[in-house]
Amino acid sequence: MKRLTPVLSFSLLFLLLFGCQTANREEPDPLFSEPFVPDVDVESARRGARLYATYCGFCHGYQGEGNLSDQANSLNNPTFLSTASDEFIEKSIHYGRPNTSMSAWSEEQNGPLNPGEIRDITALIRSWQTTKSVAVKDPPPGRASRGQALYAKKCASCHGKNGEGRSALSLNNPRFLDSASDGFLAYAIRKGRPKTKMPAFENKFSSNQISDLVALLRSWATPVQDAPVARFTPPLENPVLNPDGPPAHFDLFEDRFVSSDQVFEALIAGDALILIDARSTGDYLLGHIQGSLSIPFYRIDEASKTLPKDRWIITYCACPHAISGQAADKLIQAGFKKVAVLDEGFPYWKQQGYPTLSGPDRGHR
Repeated sequence: MKRLTPVLSFSLLFLLLFGCQTANREEPDPLFSEPFVPDVDVESARRGARLYATYCGFCHGYQGEGNLSDQANSLNNPTFLSTASDEFIEKSIHYGRPNTSMSAWSEEQNGPLNPGEIRDITALIRSWQTTKSVAVKDPPPGRASRGQALYAKKCASCHGKNGEGRSALSLNNPRFLDSASDGFLAYAIRKGRPKTKMPAFENKFSSNQISDLVALLRSWATPVQDAPVARFTPPLENPVLNPDGPPAHFDLFEDRFVSSDQVFEALIAGDALILIDARSTGDYLLGHIQGSLSIPFYRIDEASKTLPKDRWIITYCACPHAISGQAADKLIQAGFKKVAVLDEGFPYWKQQGYPTLSGPDRGHR
């Protein structure tokens, strides 16, 4: 099997520099076994690059650098790639992180990607690895009750009081905890994420403290269901909400955005408008603005052929503007004039207590 040039170059360099100097190597970490650098299928990674550009880059960065939208984590981070297995990455793409801006992208979850395409994206992400892989081992058992105070002092300001995420990713997400081993969590705490705000704590926390933190994170885990979700084809007929009402009118800011308050007021007033949920259909089924249509950003071109151009169209997502902005741009390019993006997206709408619904929605009919 071919290997990508960066990986091959690293392997040769490693052998030349260290192959004859084993006596000077660092003592192995007792929690981790001897690392290795994996093979990467070049053609698979090339296919993955095209898919990644469409579905991932706008949040995670087009080189995996992260933080382009909604604090999306960096996927090219060396300590992440050194411990994240292909299975971990594939499951993350397949199931996403429910109730976050990370969608479930698999066809089984009403997303656009088949298993082979998920493997191709995984191959691309793996191709960014430039450091040795480590096979992590679980730390000794800890006590969640002891980890609580330490977490509150050192972690909660970024990851949230109960791991719900703030300026850093959520740690209590069921899908994350289902995929991450205790060893993976312990390594992340010890080594941090270089070139991010996540520091290394190996010289600040004792082994027992790290075990206690891992136990706390594990205590947040809840069961997940791996069964495929029933396929849902969103209806596009009769897209206008309140079709018999007066046309909605919005005062945009930055010539692009409309507030949740304005949209809610228009709905209460019975104004005619179109709401488009630009996320994957799987996200829409988990929860959406009541009365909105599921038209994922990657299908907006096709849908634009049937949508009326004489009504205001509001697009929204959860990240908070990345994919709703793409959907809006495509509509504008197709000749639509009355298009706006919902500022702050679905999470803010939900926080305000405005109407939401899970499952299919017939509210637009």
